Formats: sequence, C-alpha cells, structure tokens
Amino acid sequence: MKEFSKRLKALRLEHGLMPIELADKLGVHNSTLNRWESGKMSITDDNIIRVAKFFDVSAGYLLGLEDNRTLPKSATTTTTVFKAFATTIRKNRVAT
Repeated sequence: MKEFSKRLKALRLEHGLMPIELADKLGVHNSTLNRWESGKMSITDDNIIRVAKFFDVSAGYLLGLEDNRTLPKSATTTTTVFKAFATTIRKNRVAT
C-alpha cells in the first residue's frame, strides 16, 4: 500500500486539493483520506475505483502495478473500470 499512499497524495497535490476537499469530493471522512495517504489504512476495491475515476487514472497505476496513468478508452463505467482493475491484478499475480 506504500505506492498507493504516495500516488494518492501526489495526485491530490497535482490537482491543488487540500485533504479535506478531496475527502469531501470522494464522499469519505477526512481522517479516512489521511489514513490512506499515510498508509495506516487499507482501501477497499470500491474506493480504489472511486479514486481512479476521480483522477482519471487506472486502478493499476494507483496501486503501483503499472506506470501508465491512463484508463482504457472503453473504461467509462464502474463495471469496465473494475474489469480493467481485475485484469491488471490477475496479470500481476501471474507475473510474480
């Protein structure tokens, strides 16, 4: 989760958001966001997808599984984003 924490904070800063602003936009408590950024709390699949969609990046990028930030062109719904996320996870498990 270290990579997720670093990338989440970097994306927040790139977008000029304070932690409380991002927490509000994601619909989570500010303390939850702070724990994600500090690596003290794991994030659920649903929230990974929510963060990925908000920043328009892939879930694999957020998790440090890939360096490509962009979502596939077809990833316009939560279902397709989740499928892309699941595919990335499966590929990474096979590779290790």
